[in-house]
Amino acid sequence: MRHPTILLVTALMAVTATTQAADLYLDNNGTDSGFALNWSDVIKSSTYFSFTNNVWNTDPAGGAGGSLTNVSNGDTLHFGVSSNSVMINLLDFEGVEVGGLYAFQDVGSDDSAAFTIRKNGGGAEYLHFASNAVVNCDGVTMNWAYDFATVGDFTVTGDHDLNMVDGAVKVDGICTLSSDQTVETSRYQSQDPNLSSSSDFTLNSGATLNFDSNLFDTQWVPKTVEVGTFRGSGTIDRAGSGATISPNLSIEFEGVGFQNGAATDSILIDEQFKMTMTPTAASTFEISKAASVTACDTLNYRDFSDANPTFHKLTVDGALTVELLAGSDALTDGDEFELIAISTDDSNNLNGVFDSVSLPTLDAGLAWDMGRFYVDGILRVVSGDAVLPAAPANLNATNGEYSVTLDWDANSEADFSHYAIMRSRTQGNGYERVGSTVDTEYVDTFRSEGGYYYYQVVAVDTLGNESVGNDEIPLELNQLFFNTDWEHSKVAWQYVDLYGYWKAGQRDRSAKLQVWPKNHPVNDSVPASSAFSVRAFPEASADNYVQQSVAGSAGTEYSLVANVKPNVYFRGDGYSGQIFLELGFLGTSGLITNMVTELAFDDWAITTNTMTAPAGTTTVRGKLHWTSSETKPGGGPFFDRISLYKTSAGYEAWSGGWGVDIGATTNDYDNDGANNLYEYGLGGDPTKASDVGTLPVYETMQLGGGSNVFTYVYVEQTDPSAGLDYYLNLSPSLSIPSWTNTGYSVSYGSPSDGFRDVTNTIPVDVDSKFINLIIEEL
Repeated sequence: MRHPTILLVTALMAVTATTQAADLYLDNNGTDSGFALNWSDVIKSSTYFSFTNNVWNTDPAGGAGGSLTNVSNGDTLHFGVSSNSVMINLLDFEGVEVGGLYAFQDVGSDDSAAFTIRKNGGGAEYLHFASNAVVNCDGVTMNWAYDFATVGDFTVTGDHDLNMVDGAVKVDGICTLSSDQTVETSRYQSQDPNLSSSSDFTLNSGATLNFDSNLFDTQWVPKTVEVGTFRGSGTIDRAGSGATISPNLSIEFEGVGFQNGAATDSILIDEQFKMTMTPTAASTFEISKAASVTACDTLNYRDFSDANPTFHKLTVDGALTVELLAGSDALTDGDEFELIAISTDDSNNLNGVFDSVSLPTLDAGLAWDMGRFYVDGILRVVSGDAVLPAAPANLNATNGEYSVTLDWDANSEADFSHYAIMRSRTQGNGYERVGSTVDTEYVDTFRSEGGYYYYQVVAVDTLGNESVGNDEIPLELNQLFFNTDWEHSKVAWQYVDLYGYWKAGQRDRSAKLQVWPKNHPVNDSVPASSAFSVRAFPEASADNYVQQSVAGSAGTEYSLVANVKPNVYFRGDGYSGQIFLELGFLGTSGLITNMVTELAFDDWAITTNTMTAPAGTTTVRGKLHWTSSETKPGGGPFFDRISLYKTSAGYEAWSGGWGVDIGATTNDYDNDGANNLYEYGLGGDPTKASDVGTLPVYETMQLGGGSNVFTYVYVEQTDPSAGLDYYLNLSPSLSIPSWTNTGYSVSYGSPSDGFRDVTNTIPVDVDSKFINLIIEEL
């Protein structure tokens, strides 16, 4: 009766022995000594290796001392590199989980040896790592190329680097970099980035994660890289020969996970990265206090370059959790924790806000100051009340070519912290935080898509209490010519930076216009550090042009600006050509007038046409056109900047656009009963008695419950530079007038052609009420 039991135990022991993990060496040499992993034996013979073709030797010398076998779960794969450049194709993983990958120098290689694993074909199959897997680069740089990709967690060790190149997501799991280890990720132009939101990185002291410039070289179309969570202590850097070309590197990541139980983690994000936490990000920081000394984990994000500083913004989003370590002293008023170390330059503060924030509980009378956190990245313990600060007063806005300048009056609260700048595309809602400042002026630099933008400024105190928004300012911004709305011609690979300047894409010779290096002759060699422009291709003796039209209004001054250079065949050596910059004003019957300037120069030059729109203007058109006797690529001009925008408004500019002197604001030039100021305010024509603008309309309405209201609707200009103030005066009697501008509510309609409806709702609570619309200059 005992024999079956003994036999069963023996069988179980045998199974266990056959599944034990082994060290296997890729052997292209059979049972002969060595591995024959060199360029000629592997690449030139187009050898493909798999986990099932018995090329894995158990002999560390690659000889007959072991046996050739297949790969099983937990096996660690070793690659003995016999020359300084070896590439293998590894296919058919059969779902096996390997214990690691080791590359080492074999006879014939030296310290410059590079070993590349690629998966060139074989379907969507990934290499799976077992628990505690290790990737060791001992004396050999290891490259993961093409479709080779991994699933599972692993640690990178060794004295050489691991490079991830050529697309396919190389990490689906946690990649831990040991001390002083470097992992570099890059791609070629035709490949997708090789990381994803599932690619997490843990950095140990001295470790570096490099994003190579090939990811975003200015010769190629930039793409955003998605990355998972960053942990530990180390550096996230930019590498490669083009590392200082331009700030096109954009990384979306899933936050930071600082949870080592010591509040000492620190990751430095260096150089010109644009980093954005995703809405699903979850960031955790640890803090502690002992003997009155505070400590915390830190994400160091500093702008180390003066070029294009607005690119170097860290945008925070998602959830923030701050944990106080067990055993820490109690926190007190004045304790500070620099969770995010950013530039002290106020223009370089954090973008965005965390959607949710979880902070340690404080003793009574204390509170966390989240207000200044978005300015300087420091979390503070403070004492204070919960009284909201007042809304900043007298907000003004000025429209620039690439920016909006806001200014307002200072707040006087003792616990004032900073101002939050809010912007929306929708009146009354949809506001997003675009910046912070402690000053009473802020320049919002961005590339407008045209149309109306709305601004508010919110005061924030040291406890993070926010004021209500002040009166919103609508601002009509210009859509620059740096977009896809070109007429007649097509621009190949259109990409622009924050300021509207061209960024490079591959050139398409079939296009009428091409992105091209700014100071470049007619050939295909692209200098890596060039500024970029558009090169126009002409048709001989034809009127070639690019143009764009925007809605315009009479009396407003517009400027058309172009930076242009003739190409090499344009003038001289028997060729002839002309370039013209035209600012035109059109009405319902076509062109009213225009301003045309010939650009008769031979190098880059900026030309500006400025003119006030005449009466009857409905459309403003900017146009760059040229003729040439040569159809070669060199026969057209280069241009890198064309923009059309308002340069002035206000009564003075408006009154000068009618072809006659209409006089002062109080004058009624056309004798229609409305003085010039009211016609200016209501959109009238001061030279035509039949056009006084849009007159107010009114009616009595019955509300629910039997109450009546009187609605009075007028139009107002939406551009703050118009310099006008609109309001109503009410009085119960004309015989003994008692005018007041209170006692009614106001709502606003959507802007259209520079105006919007203003609806005033007035209670019908007395027998009579007289209404007077007041329009005044500010």
